[in-house]
Amino acid sequence: MAHKKLKKNLNARPRAKRALGITSKAAKKPPAPKTPRRVMVFVHGGGAIPEDYYESLVQAINAQLPKPLAFISAYYSDVMTKPAMGIAAAVESPEVAKFKAEYEKQLRLAHARAQEDHPARGMVAMGFLGIDPGLTEAIKEVAGYLFDANAAAQVQERLVNALDQAAHDFDEIVLVSHSLGTVVSFDVLKKFASRYKIAQWFTLGCPLGKLIKTRVRDGNLGVIAPTNVARWHNLYDTNDFVADAISAFCFSDACHIHDIFMEIAPTMPAAHDYFGNVQVQTMLAVVVRELNCLTVETIELDPPRANEVLVRVRAAGVCHSDLHTLRGELRTPPPLVLGHEGAGVVESVGANVTRIKPGDRVLVNWLPADETCPACLRGQPNLCERFPKTTFAGFLPDGTSRLKTRDGIALKHYLSAATMSEWIVIDQASAIPFPDDVPFEIAAIIGCAVATGVGAVLNTARIEPGSSATVIGCGGVGLSALLGCQLAGCYPIFAVDVLENKLEFAKQLGATETFNPLQCDIPSTIKSFSRGGTDYVFDSVGSPITIAQALQSARPGGTAVIIGMHAAKQDVPIPAGALIFQNKKLLGSFVGSIRPQVDLPHLVELYRARRLPLDELVTKRYALGDIATAFAGMESGNVARGVIVFE
Repeated sequence: MAHKKLKKNLNARPRAKRALGITSKAAKKPPAPKTPRRVMVFVHGGGAIPEDYYESLVQAINAQLPKPLAFISAYYSDVMTKPAMGIAAAVESPEVAKFKAEYEKQLRLAHARAQEDHPARGMVAMGFLGIDPGLTEAIKEVAGYLFDANAAAQVQERLVNALDQAAHDFDEIVLVSHSLGTVVSFDVLKKFASRYKIAQWFTLGCPLGKLIKTRVRDGNLGVIAPTNVARWHNLYDTNDFVADAISAFCFSDACHIHDIFMEIAPTMPAAHDYFGNVQVQTMLAVVVRELNCLTVETIELDPPRANEVLVRVRAAGVCHSDLHTLRGELRTPPPLVLGHEGAGVVESVGANVTRIKPGDRVLVNWLPADETCPACLRGQPNLCERFPKTTFAGFLPDGTSRLKTRDGIALKHYLSAATMSEWIVIDQASAIPFPDDVPFEIAAIIGCAVATGVGAVLNTARIEPGSSATVIGCGGVGLSALLGCQLAGCYPIFAVDVLENKLEFAKQLGATETFNPLQCDIPSTIKSFSRGGTDYVFDSVGSPITIAQALQSARPGGTAVIIGMHAAKQDVPIPAGALIFQNKKLLGSFVGSIRPQVDLPHLVELYRARRLPLDELVTKRYALGDIATAFAGMESGNVARGVIVFE
């Protein structure tokens, strides 16, 4: 009893406990967190601007920050202007001359846009001597770096020295690169992937764009981000930066670093954190703000969260489902970003992503199943129980969106994808890797049109070799079903469509006979060519008329498979006698009854093995701004499958 009383008293008296050498974890105060010492390493662009210009620039910026940021400049203009270096800018060759001409053209266009959009912030107002002198110096340095290995090595050495000093003297490195400096930074970080840890990398725009695409084609930011770049940001509304190299933006209005920093630093909420929270990305996208109202506009994309990936879109398929949604015939209401067929390159990943890594080429699976619901567990992930609240409602699997307009209106991700945009954030289950030898536009259509058509044949119908088949509707899905019938060994294969040009596509892809319902009665014609109907009929249109035709065109004991859906809310009369007395089967097929993680890679391999001639399906390629033309081409039947291609 005395022992218990002593213990109780000690617990009540901290001084007695300390006297007896008893310490309490709760009494210990954790050490104050150490604020990391941060340094900004700055790599300037071309133009032969004196080094003290940048030093005075940073001093002006630091004067507006609560806590000044240490600064190290990787200055290299003196290297580029040394005659003894023998740099290529002074040596004309056809290759260099062509580059200079194209680069000058791009710079002048950028300058013109700057003067038009921001008259007070053009090149002349930014400390340059004028457009022509500044342009001449910039071209010299860019050409020297890109075409002379000796000059490039000298420039890279300046950045290496700056990064070495930063890594030795500071805890965190914030790398800021402008124009040509971004190309230099990319080259150095790629070469020394394990040598430096960059906390943040800010790219400030570059008019090089596609002109240096061939130089850096084999790399992109995703290759280096996992090892030495924790976070990457662009500080301005720009577009197409250094193409495939770092997959960012081409400097659209040619503002100099001085204007960008001086405009952003005083006003940005994160200025006290040295711009650490700048993560919203701008991009072009196909937006539906209200039914039947289609625009291509600049919108904002938030970064990926846990289990999500950021993908730079390289191709997006144009599907009838997108058009039905625009018209309000399917269930996802606006405002939204269209597109659900897509393929591209993973740029960055969120926490807990294990299936995908930056740099992977991926096609979009717009059915990101949870893999835990009863439907998933019984092998039907295409029927996952969370889809009605997420995918079909226009949200990512966590029930939220990463998209909004420039005026702050939240936008939905059509079918958890929104692929008609320059960038997308998708769940890792939506990203299916594919090999480098598969074109992006082919991978894009595999994710929906091909999966829906071929899957209906192989998975839903499980067709037997030697069976006869009819395909109603010869758009992208119907033609894919036709290819699936060929793959399964069907003969004969009949194709039906009201447009003669679509029937011509079907003939080219192997249809035995083609029929136009405007010229004949389909059920009776099919029966006359096939001894009472075909074994299988695949309807890719899904209207009440075509569903009736499909059931009537199947032989007794045959199967009609409904692939397409004209409108979500429609009633279809079904003759019970055909089902009972003729023993016919009527099957629904949602996205080919696929198991995306298994079947989509399999379809890719069938294409690679030349078992699926998908190249012949893609008959037209469009730019993003031509989406209205793409929809018109699809409806006219002049296109088998159209694809939006992003340069």
